[in-house]
Formats: sequence, structure tokens, C-alpha cells
Amino acid sequence: MLRWLNVKGKLSLANNDDYFGGVGMSKKAELVVKNININFFSKKEEDYISLTDIAKYKNSDDPRFAIQNWMKTRSTVEFMGIWEVIYNPDFNRVEFDTVKNQAGSNAFVLTPSKWIKL
Repeated sequence: MLRWLNVKGKLSLANNDDYFGGVGMSKKAELVVKNININFFSKKEEDYISLTDIAKYKNSDDPRFAIQNWMKTRSTVEFMGIWEVIYNPDFNRVEFDTVKNQAGSNAFVLTPSKWIKL
């Protein structure tokens, strides 16, 4: 399951189903960086890049662990929260405060699916 990051405007982490569920893409392309194929596409004037493909550089067998490790750091959680506050008027700040307070602890786990549900 690929995860997609919106590279302009609102920070959007999404599953394939959110973007490929019967809705056509306007532009799809691929970059090769350090022998890793990285998919990206444009839809409705928004650009998206595959986080899963980028994470394959760190762990080609199971890139989701690289994504989870990146997402659990306090600095990443704070960055994503600031981004959402700026670009997402529907962002759940109360729920985010709970997540932010837990970020960085050894027991804390944040996945793209959990972030999407905030």
C-alpha cells in the first residue's frame, strides 16, 4: 500500500484507495533517485509523491517501518501539526495536542492511517 504526500498546499497523507478508487489521475510520472523508482502524480492541480517509494531507500523490504520511525519523532509531529494548522481549517487541534504530547516516547507509534484520522 503506497502512502502519498501532497507536496504543495495541505499536508496530505493518504492511501492508494483515496486516489485510485475510480477517479482518474491527470498526470503520473516516475523519478529514479539513487536507483530507487519514486512515483508521483498530479490530480486537480495538486502534486503528490510516494512516501513509500522514498522510504525504500532505508528499508527496501518493508518501507512502512521507515515511515513509522520518521513519523514518531517529536520534530516531525510538530512540523505536521504546524502545516495542518496553516493549511487545514478542519484540523483537529485537540486530538493533535494529545498526539504531540506522546510523540518521541518509546511507546509512541504514529502511522499514516492514524494521522489521516486526526
